[in-house]
Amino acid sequence: MTRSVRLVLLGLAVSSVLVRAATATPDPDPTGACCLDPGECVQFTIDQCDSAGGAWQGVLSECEPNPCPQPPGGCCLPSGECVLLGESECLQAEGEFAGAGVECSPTFCAPPLPTNPATWGEIKRRYR
Repeated sequence: MTRSVRLVLLGLAVSSVLVRAATATPDPDPTGACCLDPGECVQFTIDQCDSAGGAWQGVLSECEPNPCPQPPGGCCLPSGECVLLGESECLQAEGEFAGAGVECSPTFCAPPLPTNPATWGEIKRRYR
Protein backbone atom coordinates (compact mmCIF):
# COMPACT_ATOMS: atom_id res chain seq x y z
CA MET A 1 0.00 0.00 0.00
CA THR A 2 2.80 2.38 0.78
CA ARG A 3 4.19 1.94 -2.71
CA SER A 4 0.90 2.62 -4.44
CA VAL A 5 0.32 5.76 -2.35
CA ARG A 6 3.75 7.03 -3.29
CA LEU A 7 3.04 6.37 -6.96
CA VAL A 8 -0.25 8.22 -6.78
CA LEU A 9 1.38 11.17 -5.05
CA LEU A 10 4.17 11.16 -7.60
CA GLY A 11 1.60 11.02 -10.40
CA LEU A 12 -0.24 14.04 -8.99
CA ALA A 13 2.97 16.00 -8.61
CA VAL A 14 4.01 15.26 -12.19
CA SER A 15 0.60 16.14 -13.65
CA SER A 16 0.47 19.44 -11.73
CA VAL A 17 3.91 20.38 -13.11
CA LEU A 18 2.75 19.54 -16.63
CA VAL A 19 -0.38 21.66 -16.23
CA ARG A 20 1.65 24.63 -14.97
CA ALA A 21 4.09 24.37 -17.88
CA ALA A 22 1.29 24.17 -20.45
CA THR A 23 -0.51 27.25 -19.12
CA ALA A 24 2.57 29.52 -18.84
CA THR A 25 2.17 32.74 -20.83
CA PRO A 26 4.81 33.53 -23.45
CA ASP A 27 7.04 36.58 -23.10
CA PRO A 28 5.26 39.41 -24.98
CA ASP A 29 8.60 40.94 -26.06
CA PRO A 30 11.01 38.06 -26.71
CA THR A 31 14.61 38.92 -27.40
CA GLY A 32 17.00 37.56 -29.98
CA ALA A 33 20.29 38.33 -31.65
CA CYS A 34 20.34 41.57 -33.65
CA CYS A 35 23.12 42.20 -36.17
CA LEU A 36 24.36 45.77 -36.37
CA ASP A 37 27.17 47.18 -38.51
CA PRO A 38 30.02 46.23 -38.59
CA GLY A 39 29.34 42.66 -37.44
CA GLU A 40 28.25 43.64 -33.92
CA CYS A 41 25.66 41.45 -32.18
CA VAL A 42 23.35 42.58 -29.36
CA GLN A 43 20.31 41.00 -27.66
CA PHE A 44 17.24 43.07 -28.61
CA THR A 45 13.53 42.69 -29.14
CA ILE A 46 12.46 42.84 -32.77
CA ASP A 47 11.25 46.44 -32.29
CA GLN A 48 14.54 47.55 -30.71
CA CYS A 49 16.49 45.88 -33.51
CA ASP A 50 14.36 47.55 -36.21
CA SER A 51 14.79 50.95 -34.51
CA ALA A 52 18.58 50.46 -34.46
CA GLY A 53 18.59 49.53 -38.16
CA GLY A 54 19.74 45.98 -37.44
CA ALA A 55 18.89 42.57 -38.83
CA TRP A 56 16.99 40.51 -36.24
CA GLN A 57 17.99 36.83 -36.16
CA GLY A 58 14.83 35.46 -34.50
CA VAL A 59 13.31 34.62 -31.13
CA LEU A 60 15.81 33.16 -28.63
CA SER A 61 18.73 33.45 -31.07
CA GLU A 62 22.04 34.07 -29.29
CA CYS A 63 25.10 36.25 -29.91
CA GLU A 64 27.50 33.46 -28.88
CA PRO A 65 28.76 32.38 -31.32
CA ASN A 66 28.27 35.62 -33.23
CA PRO A 67 25.81 34.96 -36.10
CA CYS A 68 26.46 38.32 -37.76
CA PRO A 69 28.53 38.63 -40.95
CA GLN A 70 31.94 40.02 -40.10
CA PRO A 71 33.61 42.75 -42.16
CA PRO A 72 36.56 41.65 -44.28
CA GLY A 73 40.14 42.54 -43.52
CA GLY A 74 43.65 41.90 -44.72
CA CYS A 75 44.57 38.23 -44.92
CA CYS A 76 48.15 37.14 -45.60
CA LEU A 77 48.09 33.88 -47.51
CA PRO A 78 50.96 31.38 -47.34
CA SER A 79 52.06 32.60 -50.81
CA GLY A 80 52.70 36.10 -49.36
CA GLU A 81 49.71 37.56 -51.19
CA CYS A 82 47.31 39.83 -49.29
CA VAL A 83 43.57 39.49 -49.98
CA LEU A 84 40.49 40.92 -48.28
CA LEU A 85 38.59 38.11 -46.55
CA GLY A 86 36.49 37.52 -43.47
CA GLU A 87 38.35 36.02 -40.52
CA SER A 88 36.89 32.51 -40.90
CA GLU A 89 37.57 32.45 -44.65
CA CYS A 90 41.14 33.60 -44.05
CA LEU A 91 41.76 30.86 -41.50
CA GLN A 92 40.26 28.27 -43.85
CA ALA A 93 42.75 29.43 -46.51
CA GLU A 94 45.55 28.92 -43.94
CA GLY A 95 46.20 32.65 -43.88
CA GLU A 96 46.92 35.10 -41.07
CA PHE A 97 44.07 37.53 -40.41
CA ALA A 98 45.25 41.09 -39.70
CA GLY A 99 41.89 42.32 -38.44
CA ALA A 100 38.53 43.54 -39.67
CA GLY A 101 38.78 46.68 -41.76
CA VAL A 102 42.55 46.39 -42.24
CA GLU A 103 43.43 47.14 -45.86
CA CYS A 104 46.08 45.36 -47.92
CA SER A 105 49.09 47.26 -49.26
CA PRO A 106 51.91 46.04 -51.53
CA THR A 107 54.25 45.33 -48.60
CA PHE A 108 51.63 44.33 -46.06
CA CYS A 109 52.48 40.61 -45.93
CA ALA A 110 55.94 39.19 -45.40
CA PRO A 111 57.24 37.34 -48.47
CA PRO A 112 57.21 33.57 -48.18
CA LEU A 113 60.41 31.91 -47.07
CA PRO A 114 62.44 30.64 -50.03
CA THR A 115 62.63 26.90 -50.28
CA ASN A 116 64.80 24.58 -52.33
CA PRO A 117 62.90 21.63 -53.65
CA ALA A 118 64.65 18.46 -52.57
CA THR A 119 63.73 14.87 -51.96
CA TRP A 120 63.89 13.42 -48.47
CA GLY A 121 66.87 11.32 -49.50
CA GLU A 122 68.83 14.43 -50.61
CA ILE A 123 68.13 16.16 -47.31
CA LYS A 124 69.35 13.14 -45.30
CA ARG A 125 72.55 12.93 -47.40
CA ARG A 126 73.39 16.58 -46.66
CA TYR A 127 73.35 16.03 -42.90
CA ARG A 128 75.09 12.65 -42.63
